[in-house]
Amino acid sequence: MKKLKLLFFPIILALAFGLMLSCAKKSSDDGGSSTTSTTSDDDTTSDGDFGGGDFGGDTGDFGGDTGDFGGDTGDSGGDTGDSGGDTGDLGGGDDTTTTDNTAPSNPTNYTSLPRNGNVYLSWYNPNDSDFYLVKVYRTTSTNPSAYNLTLIYSGSSTNYTDNSVTNYTTYYFYIYAYDSSGNASSGLYVGGTPYITISSSDLLLLQGAAIYGQDGQYLGDITGQYNTNSIFNSYGTYGSSYSSTSIWNTYGNYGSSYGSYSAFNSFTTTPPIIYKNSVALGYLTTNSYKTPGIDPRSLILYKNSFY
Repeated sequence: MKKLKLLFFPIILALAFGLMLSCAKKSSDDGGSSTTSTTSDDDTTSDGDFGGGDFGGDTGDFGGDTGDFGGDTGDSGGDTGDSGGDTGDLGGGDDTTTTDNTAPSNPTNYTSLPRNGNVYLSWYNPNDSDFYLVKVYRTTSTNPSAYNLTLIYSGSSTNYTDNSVTNYTTYYFYIYAYDSSGNASSGLYVGGTPYITISSSDLLLLQGAAIYGQDGQYLGDITGQYNTNSIFNSYGTYGSSYSSTSIWNTYGNYGSSYGSYSAFNSFTTTPPIIYKNSVALGYLTTNSYKTPGIDPRSLILYKNSFY
């Protein structure tokens, strides 16, 4: 019996040791209290960690401080909200724009030269750095408005010839300078009355000639305006606009546009005749069909040529 007990003791002891090992193994598999595992040639590990819960840094970091990605909190290579400049700016600079409201200077040396059937205009353009062009308008009014201004030239030249005019009509030519912003100068004007010219040789021939109506009435001499009988003496018998024997009386027989003996009736066939040394030189008339003739509207323009 004693011998049998000795045989079973090692078996019981082995079974007990095996049971202890089995319990220990089961406790480890069920996630019991942490236990340091054995190490090997591989990296040291602990429960739930890959490098101690970190990836190359402090908790929750990726190569920097908490919540950072290569810089200060919320920054990406610069100050908060900036992109290469001040807050709200894109490349900096001043966005203010300037409007040009300054009118250019007027043209200078503006003159007119009336001729037969045209008026030649010339001027100097202003020296403003932003000068662009000039505009020239024609009118028959000395107090013009937009409705009676006719644009006849627009450009940067310094002269223009207006051929769309009628002889013995007085015109006014307004000129304005414009800059590249569209501002206009205050403007200025010159007048001009196109007319049929009288040659210097004809002026010489007319000096001292006498005028007679076709009814035989003496109507004065073509002499200087201070001579008593001169048709240019505005106070004399033959030069006054009130005298019945004056060709300048628009209501008289010799100055009316309807008088049959009038120098200003463009349809009459019996206008006054110019004589010199008892020889007829031609007619004094506005009727262009009566030739040779001198237009009285031209003659008055040359009154200073006579003595």
